[in-house]
Amino acid sequence: MILPDVNVLAHANNADSAVHLAVLAMERGYVLYSTDGDFARFPGLRWADPCK
Repeated sequence: MILPDVNVLAHANNADSAVHLAVLAMERGYVLYSTDGDFARFPGLRWADPCK
């Protein structure tokens, strides 16, 4: 799997935690569950809003 460059993705304020979670989920093939719609900006990340 080719992962995105973390430095490129971390352009927003305080994005470090989101980038870290997104990369971990992509590396392991997990689905990340969050109500934070900002995770949609990570190409290749499988994520879902558990409230929808």
